Amino acid sequence: MHKGNSNDWLVSRGIVTEECLGFFLETCAGYWPQREMVSFEGARYTYRDIHRWSLAIAHALLEGGIRPADRILIQAVNSTQLLAAQFAAWRIGAVTVPVVPMYRAHELKSILADVRPRALLSSGQIGNRCYCAELDVTLAGIGQEPALKMVLDGPSDRHGWRPVPPAPSAGENIDAAGLPEPGGPDACAVILFTSGSTAAPKGAMLRGAAIVNNARAMQKIFGYGAGDVALCATPLGHTGALINSIMIPMVSGGRAVVMRSWKPDEAVELIEQEKITFMGAPPLILQDLIERYEVPGRVGHRLYSYICGGGAMPPSLITRADAVGIKASRNYGMTETTGTITACPPSEPIERRAHFDGYPLYGSEIQIVDDQRHPLPSGKVGEIRIRCPLLLIGYTDPALTAAQLDSEGWFYTGDLGRLDAGDWLVFEGRVKDIINRGGEKFSSQDIEAAIASCPGITDAAVVGAPHERYGEVVAAFVRLKPGVEWTGPESTLQYLEALKLAKQKWPVHWIVLTDFPRTPSGKIQKQALRELLRARDTAQTSTV
Repeated sequence: MHKGNSNDWLVSRGIVTEECLGFFLETCAGYWPQREMVSFEGARYTYRDIHRWSLAIAHALLEGGIRPADRILIQAVNSTQLLAAQFAAWRIGAVTVPVVPMYRAHELKSILADVRPRALLSSGQIGNRCYCAELDVTLAGIGQEPALKMVLDGPSDRHGWRPVPPAPSAGENIDAAGLPEPGGPDACAVILFTSGSTAAPKGAMLRGAAIVNNARAMQKIFGYGAGDVALCATPLGHTGALINSIMIPMVSGGRAVVMRSWKPDEAVELIEQEKITFMGAPPLILQDLIERYEVPGRVGHRLYSYICGGGAMPPSLITRADAVGIKASRNYGMTETTGTITACPPSEPIERRAHFDGYPLYGSEIQIVDDQRHPLPSGKVGEIRIRCPLLLIGYTDPALTAAQLDSEGWFYTGDLGRLDAGDWLVFEGRVKDIINRGGEKFSSQDIEAAIASCPGITDAAVVGAPHERYGEVVAAFVRLKPGVEWTGPESTLQYLEALKLAKQKWPVHWIVLTDFPRTPSGKIQKQALRELLRARDTAQTSTV
């Protein structure tokens, strides 16, 4: 690896490209117009189909007043409309702001206030939720009204919401005439919000070229080709789903099968029917697949390769996956690095795949540093810092950018790790105080503030509690106001429901304390709380 490399050096050697994300789908459709690109709930679409659909939506966005660099907030469940709309936004140089479907008013208020989107793209009525209605209520509460609101899927008769154009028929004349040029390679194409140690989620601004380059790098490292089929079973608003399940196949003309949401039994059937070869998702999804393949006498086609990210992967899970024919591997990355930054391909021996989190993508530098940000030798545990062409432009909050990106281009992750002599990474934990539930990362401070605002509670602290399926769930420690008697978490959960806090953030464990263990400066000692949690066999619980 070339140390201190520049983008010019990397481009000159073909390690990274200066491709424009807005033209990526058009380029792929030009190479493989008639190949199947994606299937969803039985409907199949070629590269040309999705490209033409994206152009139709791009024209609709333009007619609705959306221009290059405008921000488009997208909250929707997986669908082909969502996929086409994302490429449509990039084609006209707009910036997409995907938020996961589980977010509700509590999370959306700060995101909307931060990005002030010119357009909204949303699912309509899905199950017992009407996403359009929820967004309207939230917007009214903060005094915003976008120029354009469009329904992606699901019925909605709400005033002011337009339907997204349907897929064009074969005879319709759809072209790019009149569309503006998309943003350049280094322009911001996506803003993704990720939870950190602060209450409000952080908006990471990502380059279009970084998204394309990550997909191209992963395709080369893992060796996927035109005959490979990816399964997309996690929200397309995540970099993991978009890059690993959609864009990696696009690099070589492969195809993807998209699920609306994760249903393990349905996934096993799809893997068999569609002859799916790989997917990228958190450990809990791999665990679901393994449990089904471990059933005695179960035969049939199964995944060859599983790119694991979004959560800690125990070595035993890699071993179990190997036993049922799945070459799973640990990989490390984050929103700020536009996805995976250290990779471990299936060709590596199981010892590597089970105990290491990969080696840096070529052109990337990773160092382990101490509290004074001085590099540590191989084998020593410290904070992981990264310098690479896939890094975020910065956060929407300049103060956060200054805190985590230094003048030499190093990004300080807040994660702990160690490197061996060959630059293989082992992730050791987190410096930052967040909870990782099945790949979804939540700010402890955000949850604590919500619980502490509940009548009868004077203070709250939350930590991640180990969980077999999700990796971590939320455990809450609370102090009650004088005279208040604890009768269980039911009233507090009702209060969190009224706040519209995402249910995945609701505590599973509840422990009442008269006081918290604190440092001399008054800071709550989270490690002491974790130790107390392990010792409390009789902790009160509530099912998520």
